[in-house]
Amino acid sequence: MGLEVLLLVCLASWGMAGAGGDGGMCSRIRLRVPPAREPTAGVGLSARAIICSGAGRVLRLHGGCAGGEPRHAWDQTPEEVQLYVFHDGIGEAWHEDDGTCALAISNSSVAFSFREQGGARWCLDLVLYAEIDPAASYYKVRKDRVSIKLRKGSKGAVWPTLRRVDVMTMDQFPTLPESFRTPKDAPPRAAVLPLPLAQNAPPDTGGQGGGPEWEKLGDSDKVSIMAAERKTLEKLLEAAKMGEVAELKAQVDAIAALNKLDTRQVLNGYLDGNKRGVAHMAASTGQREVLLWAHNAGADFAQCDVHGQSPFFIAAANGHVRSVEAIAALAPEDVDLHDLSSNATALHHAAGNGNAAMVELLLDFGADINANSHLGPAIQWASMSDHRGIVLLLVGRGADPNVCAQRTPGVDRNLPPPLVMSAAMMQTDLCQVYLDKGADVNATDEEGYTALHHACDTGNIPLISLLLEEAVDVLACTATGQTALALARVRWQGTGTLQRISDLLLPAMELAGGTNALLGAGEWVVSCVCVCGWVGEWVSECMLVCLCGV
Repeated sequence: MGLEVLLLVCLASWGMAGAGGDGGMCSRIRLRVPPAREPTAGVGLSARAIICSGAGRVLRLHGGCAGGEPRHAWDQTPEEVQLYVFHDGIGEAWHEDDGTCALAISNSSVAFSFREQGGARWCLDLVLYAEIDPAASYYKVRKDRVSIKLRKGSKGAVWPTLRRVDVMTMDQFPTLPESFRTPKDAPPRAAVLPLPLAQNAPPDTGGQGGGPEWEKLGDSDKVSIMAAERKTLEKLLEAAKMGEVAELKAQVDAIAALNKLDTRQVLNGYLDGNKRGVAHMAASTGQREVLLWAHNAGADFAQCDVHGQSPFFIAAANGHVRSVEAIAALAPEDVDLHDLSSNATALHHAAGNGNAAMVELLLDFGADINANSHLGPAIQWASMSDHRGIVLLLVGRGADPNVCAQRTPGVDRNLPPPLVMSAAMMQTDLCQVYLDKGADVNATDEEGYTALHHACDTGNIPLISLLLEEAVDVLACTATGQTALALARVRWQGTGTLQRISDLLLPAMELAGGTNALLGAGEWVVSCVCVCGWVGEWVSECMLVCLCGV
């Protein structure tokens, strides 16, 4: 009853938040999607939604919530800024003469408005980052979008944002097209001291923007410096990720010399949009030699990224055993560090990834085998990914099968207990393991479903037999008042499966006092379920159960 959807949502959040991967070189979304037809603008979309431009570049979508700005995205070349406004059917409805649509372009702003047939109005008023040449700018109306080409006032200028901002940060700085990039072997460019970004500035500079020297600069000089820093940062972190120790040392030495920093400040201060530095990048790909050098050079291995993950956590979640061993030997870590995305530890991720060697190593380091998360304990991460061997390993080392998932903020329903989830996923062998280790056979999810309810709903005859051997409550009802047999009747009516389920459950129900009589085939059976309320008070609820074919 909706469990499949819940699982998909939880697994999706796990995949997005996860520990792994490169960490990204900037704040832009790195995923690619086919350039398919866009959904209607009336559907609320977050700013994380993305599209692909014709050149295959990834663009980030903004707006789309009813009553606000229309969905739009932007890109740039050295000569122009390309603004796209999306709405299904806008091409057919475009009539400027009757006020349905309006577009005004000045040297510093763009004003767009569109009124739907139903009366809803969409408005996009932009004060642009820099001046443009309105006479050389133009637009084209297509079936589902308006493409607006804005000619830059200064050719070759980099726009870090579409809108004018008072304070620029590296998080706002975009991934630049290839036409803006310099060759990989180009030397790093010196930045005006102090460094412009708070997160990259030496600790003694203080203050957003890096000090008065930075504030004295014009916008074009600031953009040039930020572009140079972006390229230098990408080269530095790429060398760490690829394990190029000699190149990494050269980059660190050059940055330190040009900006009058020491090595420690470079290693701990130069971070990407996810606040990952040299140690994080090396850990993500298991570059043990880089990690050893970085530690000796002063890298802070307790520093966490925006997801709350340290280099140790990242290396463990990505399955790099030798790197985890090296970090543990160099810098004692909190093996039970919980991240910020799903409140999970490295053990949860290792179990979900099916990495037995890493699970064993983390347990040897003292990881809490029953540590909880928004997706449950480690055994639940393993069972959700169908890693039966990891479940057996964890249970064999003392995992408690009765630990329930923590409530996830913003989610109406939580994951059910391990036994109930495995029953819903038809993992009969894991249900046997959980029961052997003391799992509560009558545990329920938030809708009152027990493992027996899921077994009957899926027609899992072996699991029904197993649960009956464990004295499961055959009269237990869901939150809507359905017994397991009632679910089976709805799901399997007119099939042999219902006959087999009835043959198993009816004797147990009669023994439990749940049926008044067993009538002939095709007859109605009246079963009275007594529910205990407050002490001394009994409420009897009578329900009709049609047992077709019994």
